[in-house]
Order: sequence, then C-alpha cells, then structure tokens
Amino acid sequence: MNTNMSQISYVSYNDAIGLLKTEKWSPIDNVVAEPQKCLGMIADSDVLCGNYVPEYNRSAVDGYATESGLTVEASESKPVKIGTILPDGNDGRCTLISTGEILPEGTDSVIMLEDTVMTKSDIFALKTLRHWENVSLRGEDLKPDSIVIHRGKGVKPENISAALACRINSVSVYRKFSLSLLSTGDEIVSGRVPNYTQPLLSTFFSMPFIQTVEEGTVGDSFEMIKDRVIHALKSSDALIVTGGSGPGIRDLVPGVLKTLGHVIFRGVKIKPGRTVSAFNVGGKLVLSVSGLPVAALVSTEAILWPFLELMIGYKRDPLTIKARMNGTINADPGIRTYVRVKLSADEDGYLCTPLKVSGSGVLSTLLDSTGTVTIMENTEGINNGETVTVELNGVV
Repeated sequence: MNTNMSQISYVSYNDAIGLLKTEKWSPIDNVVAEPQKCLGMIADSDVLCGNYVPEYNRSAVDGYATESGLTVEASESKPVKIGTILPDGNDGRCTLISTGEILPEGTDSVIMLEDTVMTKSDIFALKTLRHWENVSLRGEDLKPDSIVIHRGKGVKPENISAALACRINSVSVYRKFSLSLLSTGDEIVSGRVPNYTQPLLSTFFSMPFIQTVEEGTVGDSFEMIKDRVIHALKSSDALIVTGGSGPGIRDLVPGVLKTLGHVIFRGVKIKPGRTVSAFNVGGKLVLSVSGLPVAALVSTEAILWPFLELMIGYKRDPLTIKARMNGTINADPGIRTYVRVKLSADEDGYLCTPLKVSGSGVLSTLLDSTGTVTIMENTEGINNGETVTVELNGVV
C-alpha cells in the first residue's frame, strides 16, 4: 500500500473555499433554549421582536403626569397651577408617577419633580412642557419587525435583554460545533519535542459555540493514525490533524485521510501554512495542517472560518484599523500572505511594523504582534509608508 500522498497541487485560496462549498456535509442540529441560556451561541435565523417596546406610553422620569396644555407660559418666575393634592394623590389632572410607569389616560407629558413646587394643597409647574415631553412612546425603542438577534451572530447580553423585553421566551440556536484536534509525530510521542501546537489551536478556537477536544498525540504509523482519526470523528463535527501534512516520505496523514474519504484540495497558495489539505470523511471536514504553530494557526483560520460560515452562518467581524507600513514587505505574486505586525503611534496616526515574515513556527510573532496584514495574491508586497488595513488580534 502506498502510505504517502506526496504530490501537492496548490490551489488558490478562493478556489479552496469554493471547493468546500461544493461538498455535501453533515448538518449541524439546532436547539431551542431560553434566551439566557443562549449566550455566545449562534442563532440559526433572525429573531424578530414581534411586539412593541415599550408596550405602552410610559414615564421617562420621576415626576407628575399631566397635560402639556396646562403648563403653557409656566416658568420659574411665573408658576402655573397644574393640580390639586387630594387624599388619594390624584385630582384627574396631575398624577405622581415614577420612571417606567404607564402614563395615565388623558395625560401626554411628565414634568420632573424638580420643575414643580407645592403648596399645602396645590402643585405648580415651573416650566412649559412640550407634547410627549419626558415620555417613552409605545414602540419607540423596538417595533414588531425589529431584529433583536441576527442569524449567524453570537448571542450577546444585549440580545438577551432585548429578547426578554419583547417577551420572547425561547430562541433557536445551533448546538455547539465539536472540533477535535489530533497531533502526529514520533518526536512528540517520545517527548523530544513538546506538543505546543495542539493546545494553541484548542484554546484559540475554544469559544461559546465551539467545543474543542484535544485527542492527544499519535506516532508516525499509518494504521495508528487511521484508528485515531476514525475514533475522533465519531464524536466531532470536524477534525484538525497537525503534523505530517507535507510531501515528505514520512508525511503519512494525507494518505491516511485519502483512504477514509476523498480529497477536496491538497495544498493552498497561502503563506504561511501552504501544505494545508482538506478531506471529506463521511460528511465531516478533516484538515491536515503543519505541525508548526504559526503555520497551523494561519491555515486553520483561513479554512475553518469560511467553513463555519457555510455550516452555521457564522461570519467573523474582526476589528480593523488603518495604519502606515513602517518598512517594506516583499511577497510572491499569486500567494496570499499573512504578515504579523506590531502597532505604534506617532503624530500622524498609527504605524505598523512587520515582524519576521518567514518561518512557519515563529512563536515570537504571535507573542509580539498586535495584528495581521493580509497581502492579496495580485500584489507583490507593501511599500514603506503605504496605508494598509490591520486586523487586530482576537476573535470577534
């Protein structure tokens, strides 16, 4: 048996994502839960308010609900009587009211307590009120067709609050996406090299809607790798296998995965991480990536985020800023290049300084960088002083 799949036919990044979209994948089920239990989960559809918020006209301040017409020409120098104090506190024209209370019928405004004076039996206004002054009108915050939770977005605390304000008692979200990680290499099994790539990926992608599972390490044995891949896929939606992704004779992973499923692409024109390969194994995505940390992280991000958008509608919305390049970066045409940069500022704005632009395992670039600049395939680099877009570190 040929246990190695050495030939790599690099495809463009856009073609790689396009190939993912042509595959048939096992669907991710949805679950229905109370809004409070959906924090961080991904909504499977837009959630509409279906109600008016507030449901009634209500007071925005503490004061007296009254008719604005009763306060015409009122001022501090010319108080105007707006009500009489009765034993029940209400003479039908002026009612004591607290913030958030429903406005009584026949009133159209609220005068704040500090804008009134009281005698033994009467209440006087010290200012003229406008129609609906200090009143939160029915539906001014949210209307029935207002979207309170967007499909493909993580549910945030403000979404939960809005849903409850709309009297929504349940929300449909995708269940957690299960992502397993398996490392290969005799050098790791023997302890000669520590396994720091798998924990990097596991912790980086661990979030409310993704459950990562570290499957440990397996040596460079075709059958052992095969058994561990089969085991991992029994309980996961996707699998990332680190190490053994290249064209070398000991790079067994692509050959193993080919026997279990079929190749989607073998190599992508990105840097770092170009040996990344994708396989469909029983309707589940398996990525074979470099064992080196930076290459593994870059290539996994490049493929996994679009895959999650395809599966659950999740689309990242990273924070970006504009900055001037402090240095020159050369890039190979036809290859999408990701460069870690460190931000600083001067009197003219932000500067970004490129960190080491070669090497697939340079952990210091992860430690020292503030963000990433992407050099697209149709450019040959970035000139000193050129304005670029920096994607800030962190998943959003």
